Amino acid sequence: MKAKMIKFTIPAMAILFAIAASAFTVLEKSNTDANVPLDAYIQTGNPSAPCQEVQVDDCQLSGEMDCEYEIGVPAYRNDGDTVCSFQLSKIPE
Repeated sequence: MKAKMIKFTIPAMAILFAIAASAFTVLEKSNTDANVPLDAYIQTGNPSAPCQEVQVDDCQLSGEMDCEYEIGVPAYRNDGDTVCSFQLSKIPE
């Protein structure tokens, strides 16, 4: 009876440990990626060159405030050569 219980318990514990370890790894990685400063772009309105790279400090994927190049000019992430549509954020200082 004890042998059957051990044969069931050890693999079950190994599976639970693997799931727990992978869950914490994914959470840590996503938090790290969200805090990496990114290149910022603004929309130009020109169909042949819709995005222009600009210098903005501390633009990230997530934050509490919208990231702006100038007052009222939002900064975006460049999703390719043809569109810059994901607005960046920043954490207030």
